[in-house]
Amino acid sequence: MKIVYLMDEDINHSSGVVKKVNSQIEEWVNHKAEVFVLSIATTNSTGLENHITEKASLATTFICTRLRLRGTFFNMWNKVCSVYTILHTLREIKPDVIYLREMICFPGLIRITKIYPTIMEANTIFVDEARLGNPIRAYVVRMCQPILYKSLKGVVGVTNEISNHFSKFKIPLKTIANGISFSKNGDIYKSAINDRPQIVFVGTPGMPWHGADLYHKMAQLIPDADFHLIGPIVTSKKKCGNFFQYGYLGTKELNKMYSTMDIAVGSLALFRNNMEEACVLKVREYLKAGLPVIIGYNDVDIDHFPFVLRIGNSEGAVEERINDIRKFILDMQFYKVPHEIIRDSISVEIKEKNRINFIQSVIFAKAT
Repeated sequence: MKIVYLMDEDINHSSGVVKKVNSQIEEWVNHKAEVFVLSIATTNSTGLENHITEKASLATTFICTRLRLRGTFFNMWNKVCSVYTILHTLREIKPDVIYLREMICFPGLIRITKIYPTIMEANTIFVDEARLGNPIRAYVVRMCQPILYKSLKGVVGVTNEISNHFSKFKIPLKTIANGISFSKNGDIYKSAINDRPQIVFVGTPGMPWHGADLYHKMAQLIPDADFHLIGPIVTSKKKCGNFFQYGYLGTKELNKMYSTMDIAVGSLALFRNNMEEACVLKVREYLKAGLPVIIGYNDVDIDHFPFVLRIGNSEGAVEERINDIRKFILDMQFYKVPHEIIRDSISVEIKEKNRINFIQSVIFAKAT
């Protein structure tokens, strides 16, 4: 089976998305699939290197405009300019299916999805998320995404909430949450014994639903613990002596940080994206590192574990549950999450077997 993974995530630098794509590809290859990665660049980069696993048969980046545009303008124009080259590449590969990581619909994409059976992975409710950004982009998404959805052969949502969003389009749906690999060696495991509890939160700049500001509020309300923020920067007039910000950290630095932490925190403000459910990949990294976690949303894979505290998905949840948060931190400070307990719930190996089965069922249905 030939699968083309079509995405608009830049693959010339490492990211959480690229890590996820790599783990998916490696499992698909283990199930005898041949995988080709086609990435449409979203920034005016060189495209001369990529961080895609060597198990992929091809990994290429399309940069088909040389205009000095930035941001949304480059992103959209480069997509339009890439269509001819993508179609030419697809004719050479002759894929059985395209696996599309959801991107903004653009002229030419529907042409691709009508020629080749396409299954889309939805990691968010795209229309709702777009409302938080550029109003022009939000309008384009609202008007054009439904056209894309009608051309698909199936959708894989990472939560039931996301999958249910596509029920009106009468296409095969499957919910498969994000997973993480337990087969790789060299991973960092919680090893510190700290006098003061050490808490870590890893987020991404420009994503208000991560709730870095609410994490800062948590630090203000629990002065007898230290809170470390990786990724976004919180600006506040209120100084907080137990709150430390680092900006971006690479994988090695991040793993080193995990090994010295006691507790980790996931997204706290998913309500800003009009969502209740998520399956955050970083939270799975925390658990694999042995760290108990605090989250604000529903995660059906992990909600039932005693080393996961769900505080609620609202603006005031941190303040309302601060006593529960403090107790959880103290109770779980020296607890290490055992792999044997969580493996079956968040293992990428199990999840990707389910995904391959779904892809094959769509191809089989098309053939018959």
